[in-house]
Amino acid sequence: MTDYADDLGVSSNGATEESYQTFSAAGESVSEAVVRAVATTTDCDPLELDQLYGVVDPDALDDLFTESTTGSPPTEGQFIFSFSGCEVIVSPETVAVRPLRTGADNVGD
Repeated sequence: MTDYADDLGVSSNGATEESYQTFSAAGESVSEAVVRAVATTTDCDPLELDQLYGVVDPDALDDLFTESTTGSPPTEGQFIFSFSGCEVIVSPETVAVRPLRTGADNVGD
């Protein structure tokens, strides 16, 4: 399986040509890590972001990347979606985020 984040050149320090920033999801739920990562990337208060549940079910997202109570391992793949003006790539223990380009950003490109 191809690792989409690796294909994009996401580095361990979060800097990429694609402007991805990476964040650890260790010690918190994946859904909380997504909100924190997007808030940090957009320099916005987490309470000012769109509601995550309007894009994806936070409980289902957490379940995908958390070991179940029966001991089955978390998903090894990735889940990619847009949230609050950012592209978000969730993989086990990591969230990668980059702002989406708007039409105004493309002027002169």
